[in-house]
Amino acid sequence: MIRRAALVALLLAGAAGAACSRTPERPVPPSSRPPASPPPIADVLRRHTDRLMALPGVVGVGEGARDGRPTVHVMVVRRTPELERALPDSLEGYAVEVVETGVIRAQDS
Repeated sequence: MIRRAALVALLLAGAAGAACSRTPERPVPPSSRPPASPPPIADVLRRHTDRLMALPGVVGVGEGARDGRPTVHVMVVRRTPELERALPDSLEGYAVEVVETGVIRAQDS
């Protein structure tokens, strides 16, 4: 009977010691996490179009592509240093392409 009690005590002590000696899990550093996929570009355009269109010289915002990847196209009358500084390089994971179009007017019907 004493042997069985000693064996149970030894097993319990070993399990408790093993649980206490484990190092706590460390969070995964952001650089080693897999990149999150960006939201749909239509949602990104919906969230940012009003702000972009409010910038002087911006005449349109839409979806484009570069190297087979979707991009946000910002159409401007003329590229200026001020406008380049005001526009972001990317929005929510999508590259922003500045496209000089000149003035855009609706055609007469």
